[in-house]
Amino acid sequence: MGRLSTFNRLKMNNKQKGDKAEKELFDHYNNKNDCVCIRSPRTMRRIFTPKGAIFISRANDFFGLFDLLVKFENKHANWIQVKTNPNDVYTAKNKIEQFYNKYCSSFEFVSIALRVNRKGWVFYQYIDKTWIKTYYDFNMDFRSSFKITGDK
Repeated sequence: MGRLSTFNRLKMNNKQKGDKAEKELFDHYNNKNDCVCIRSPRTMRRIFTPKGAIFISRANDFFGLFDLLVKFENKHANWIQVKTNPNDVYTAKNKIEQFYNKYCSSFEFVSIALRVNRKGWVFYQYIDKTWIKTYYDFNMDFRSSFKITGDK
């Protein structure tokens, strides 16, 4: 249970917390043999000020929505948005629904991966115009799914 218990032990700002969650999910999929995982790149820009140079970092999500792309062998592609704040899930769902209905095919899945401190992951997957909620703990190999009704 090492990774889960130490995730929020250190004081982190939101960017660090999100980057750590993205890296954890990226590493999980990269350790699998049946898929390839691509992480959206972060860019750095140097700005000169009278006190010296400072660096500004910016996350560049795929299509402005997704942090990870996971492509499984001879199967589907899964676009994943990683979140660490449960309050952000509702707005992400609306944006992802619009994107999926406009641009995605039946061979692609879209998901929101919510990192819950000391508990694991909650995945929201958009399938057949409904959201499926799955609890998953990588360390304990625990998984339970249920269909969300009336929750947008």
